[in-house]
Amino acid sequence: MKILYVTNASPWPPSSGGALRDYHFISHLSARHDVRVVVLDRGPVPAPTDLPARVEFRPFAPPIRPADPSKWRMRWTAAREVLDPAPQIARAHSGDDLRGTFRTLAGDAGGYDLVWISRAHTARHAFEAGLGPRVVVDFVDVEWAAQRSHQAGIPFGPYRYLAALDTFKLARFERRIAAKAWRCVVCKDEDRALLGAASDLAHVVPNGTAIHATCPPAATVPGRLLFVGLMSYGPNRDAATWFVRDIFPGIASPGAPAEIDIVGRDAPAEIAAFQQPGSRVSVHGFVPDLRNMYEAASVVVCPIRTGSGTRLKVLEALSYGKAVVATTEAASGLRLRPGVDFLAADSASDFAKACTRLLGDPDLRASLGRSGRTSVLSRYSWDRVYADLDRVLTS
Repeated sequence: MKILYVTNASPWPPSSGGALRDYHFISHLSARHDVRVVVLDRGPVPAPTDLPARVEFRPFAPPIRPADPSKWRMRWTAAREVLDPAPQIARAHSGDDLRGTFRTLAGDAGGYDLVWISRAHTARHAFEAGLGPRVVVDFVDVEWAAQRSHQAGIPFGPYRYLAALDTFKLARFERRIAAKAWRCVVCKDEDRALLGAASDLAHVVPNGTAIHATCPPAATVPGRLLFVGLMSYGPNRDAATWFVRDIFPGIASPGAPAEIDIVGRDAPAEIAAFQQPGSRVSVHGFVPDLRNMYEAASVVVCPIRTGSGTRLKVLEALSYGKAVVATTEAASGLRLRPGVDFLAADSASDFAKACTRLLGDPDLRASLGRSGRTSVLSRYSWDRVYADLDRVLTS
């Protein structure tokens, strides 16, 4: 089968959720089919030399607003956006260069058996250019659900109204794109219903994780907690801040003072400032090999309160056999059992109590780690995900 695979960001290096998904999908498909990959990114970033797929970069950068617009310009821009039926993300990912790229691809499309498009705002141009007929749209995240979650934290006022209006536009936009596709792909069962009438076209292909060797218990440092997440992502910054300010002071670690390692690149100044003498908070930035961090951790925490998508770091921690405390939001969409595969907690006090309980009970930590790892092996290994991916193409 000849496949055209179009993604809006480089999968190399595969260091974030979307990049990991694209990287593994491309690797699997190109081992079995003739795959051409088009990356709509400024690149070029060298693709792995062992990848059979043909990879090319088509530079695209979303337009940037003036840094300091006048008051009247701001009002005019806001009024224009209110009247525009397109959501903000679609306006940002537009332009003659992008439309021209898809017109060129449409001219070649007769030679492809299938076209895979990552994200709805990219797929829009594929349909406008007449690319098809067998187009699969991978939603990765259902963006309007993520935006709705973020919108809930905006204070009431004009910005909240504008955010709600854009979320409405985005939901309508994504559902229309889904209805035009030959197949839709989402990451979890809950996302299918978000596509409205097109939910029957949606196939669930979850995000996966590498299966790591379990960490030796002897490497665990008493009282050591770990949080891992890309700090340029707002929900991760919120989680780290909430944990340090509201949860961490309530954790009583028997035998040794509790400590927290916060790991993730692009940490802003307000996150880096948590590391102070005597604070027992360490901010590490990017760590290329996380195994030593997971080995030292008694408990891995995921105090995510907003956002969407799959919390890959929950799966990663469980694949190492570590005990995890996570919010309901962090575990949303994961087929994991609270109290069996991980401990769930949604308030600061409950989260602190769950961490304290695990820090003082090595048998419970081991039990949760074993059960969580078994669930990840059975549902979220990449081999299991590849089977779901193959069914999309053949069903």
